[in-house]
Amino acid sequence: MKSLFTSSKKYVIIESPSKKLVYGTKRAARGDIMGKKEMIAMLLAGGQGSRLGVLTQKVAKPAVSFGGKYRIIDFPLSNCINSGVDTVGVLTQYQPLRLNAHIGIGIPWDLDRNVGGVTVLPPYERSKGSDWYTGTANAIYQNLEYMESYNPEYVLILSGDHIYKMDYEVMLEYHKANNADVTIAAMPVPIEEASRFGILITDDNNRITEFEEKPKNVFLSRSVKGYSNSLEENMARMEFEYIREKAKEGESFVIVGRCSEDVLKDYEGLVSIFVKGDIEAKTARIMKRLNMNEEDALDEIKKQDKNRRRYHNQYSEHKWGDSRYYDMCINSSRLGLEKTARLIEKYISGEL
Repeated sequence: MKSLFTSSKKYVIIESPSKKLVYGTKRAARGDIMGKKEMIAMLLAGGQGSRLGVLTQKVAKPAVSFGGKYRIIDFPLSNCINSGVDTVGVLTQYQPLRLNAHIGIGIPWDLDRNVGGVTVLPPYERSKGSDWYTGTANAIYQNLEYMESYNPEYVLILSGDHIYKMDYEVMLEYHKANNADVTIAAMPVPIEEASRFGILITDDNNRITEFEEKPKNVFLSRSVKGYSNSLEENMARMEFEYIREKAKEGESFVIVGRCSEDVLKDYEGLVSIFVKGDIEAKTARIMKRLNMNEEDALDEIKKQDKNRRRYHNQYSEHKWGDSRYYDMCINSSRLGLEKTARLIEKYISGEL
């Protein structure tokens, strides 16, 4: 499971990595001639798929060939039309040329419709500027207007890089029967493979009680009486204890990262600030500082952000960059580094 999206409407979120492509008689589409749809699908197909190496250097992961005849995105598209879902928005971003050409107007999947059908949805320029999709939820949010144009009762959110067979209509009926706000499809995995996936924890009624993104492997990392055989975990515990002891001394100090907004959440006087920057500005700064070309600089930024996110999400109770847990969030690319520093100084001193 990778996708999560909530709204005032009841949305169904479905994704399941089984292993076969759907073929068979197409059901009647869920909609009417006026354009209102009971359920539409949003297909996330903008991922790079860096773990596939050379296969995705010049092509998005959903467009990678499969079996010499198909591409990975054929599977969820086939699932949609065979589940009666005839309106599909495909969200693209990374290396979209081959993917766009493959999808075309949706003829192979009977998605060439006057009302509905398949629509490619790349990031776009707005009156206030342009933004890349910064994650699953952000990609969906940026396309709310597309979804609302069909006034659907339910929205199906899918990954475009999974190879599986699934009847989404069965999931929708289950969702309705349980009067759920959100329904997520998942599959059991062996405990030794849990660290590779986002893990759902449910109660006896299949209600989700917890979610953990790629938990550490329990066989490689064990804790006994508070001590772990994980070097990173021991180092993190020592750093957190030092930060707390430092805070008890009552002197002002600055901590960069280290989950400090969570570690020091119970201490008075804490000011928590999250500083981000536009990818273009960050790339230019890394190119200059490390004497890198643009491609290597982008790879370095992605690597650093991935490590920071993983570390934070593993040792903190909330997600990295979640604005609800910071006193101030700043885009330093808009103000520049010097103005950003002065703004932070004024905020801390109470001048704002």
